Amino acid sequence: MESNACDWRGCSGDFESSSSRVLELRRLFFPALVICSLVLPGFSQKLTEGQQPTVQPNTHILPTVTYDRLLNGLQILITEDHREPFVLAKLLVKYGAAFDLQGKSGTACVTVRALMAAGEDPAREGAKPRFLDADGKLQSTDCGQDQVTIWIRVTRRDAPAAIRFLASLVSEHDLPSFGLGRAPAGEAKPPTVEMELRGRLDAQLRKMLYQRHPYARSPQGDPVELGAIQRSDLSRFYRQFLIANNSILILVGDIERDALLPIIRPSFGQMRKGELTPASFVMPPHLAGPRIRIVQGGTIGGVGIATRVIERAHQDFLPLSILVRIIDARLVTALASFPRFGSMPPVARTLLSSSVMPGYLESAASVASSDAARMLAVLLETWRKLGEESIAKSELDVARSSLLREFEQQVDSGAGIADLLGQMELYGLGRDWAISYASRLGGVGPEDLQRVARAYLKPESAACVIEGEIGEQLEAIKLLGTVEEVR
Repeated sequence: MESNACDWRGCSGDFESSSSRVLELRRLFFPALVICSLVLPGFSQKLTEGQQPTVQPNTHILPTVTYDRLLNGLQILITEDHREPFVLAKLLVKYGAAFDLQGKSGTACVTVRALMAAGEDPAREGAKPRFLDADGKLQSTDCGQDQVTIWIRVTRRDAPAAIRFLASLVSEHDLPSFGLGRAPAGEAKPPTVEMELRGRLDAQLRKMLYQRHPYARSPQGDPVELGAIQRSDLSRFYRQFLIANNSILILVGDIERDALLPIIRPSFGQMRKGELTPASFVMPPHLAGPRIRIVQGGTIGGVGIATRVIERAHQDFLPLSILVRIIDARLVTALASFPRFGSMPPVARTLLSSSVMPGYLESAASVASSDAARMLAVLLETWRKLGEESIAKSELDVARSSLLREFEQQVDSGAGIADLLGQMELYGLGRDWAISYASRLGGVGPEDLQRVARAYLKPESAACVIEGEIGEQLEAIKLLGTVEEVR
């Protein structure tokens, strides 16, 4: 058994005890989770069922995390957080849409949705526990390239029943057949015009960057390919990938660890242990560009550029995350010279794709179609200047503040804490990763940002997509790069 005398921010005694210092550490916690994955090694898990769990004592404000592992390999994380009168039970499986068969994208997502639907079937013994009807939507699924998740949110009283119910969904020898049908995509707010536009841009950019790699496909699946999925495909994913020794059970909320472990062990102890399936995907070469794809139509112009950066934890993710904020600030300034179109103002944003940790960096904007060529030139020039010109310290300070605010929004809820813990384990960030985060963040200087920008934000390797009424802009667009497709 291994034991850590550390909380999420590091080991006791490493930080000042003043209230201002505590606040600073709270603000640093969330961005460090996604960011410092790159710098600190993972933590070897050696606990087996029956041994004393590893506990990280709570020395400041953030809740304690208890780590355990069952004989079948299931990893267990329990966090007692009594700020809310709820318990979140989340089962995270470290296989996702990247393992969908060719021509059947969306299999992973449909499987977990069908699994939840089957569990609620009245014909199933013990189906539809009363907590599922308590106050609306208390259960859901999530699907990404590298993981699928089933979660249930309940009151403290119903936590034991929720644990047993969740375990029953993944403890059958085969995919449960109770009421099994094609699970709906789930409830979602109707997308706005801008959201739909950016979704189309993102899909085109991923296809250009990843080509035949599974990351080029949407985890939710192509509408045509969804119709080709058979029950045998769902059973294949269930048997091969929903296995205990590549899964994590996360419990966060108004609970006591010692009261839940006797329920978790026999319930999830029956989850199947399987043979791990290694990823064998080969990344395609980087583009020689800029390569520009044009999709004709529409008075609203969508413009996007993207480039692959780092696929997994890496020391450059911290400066890259800061660069994202700096790019956004510069684009806001640049958009001041673009006119409104109809009732919509021009909008731009930059992101690192967390679905492939982070995989690719993308800048996109919506403008009037007549301004599409000029917007593409602005995006490419913004990237180019970051690698050629010095970055002001004031820009760096504003970007840091943005990351800190992001933390405050995430760590205030049990759901946010559960997401953080899942990301830590999914990408092997290590339990004491944040011990040096404050100094690392403060140690990133303008010269580090310029180095990383020069290494990754190369316009000549960017994929570019324009959607809108191009008209006479085509010749101007050709001056910016190689137009590979017009349709």
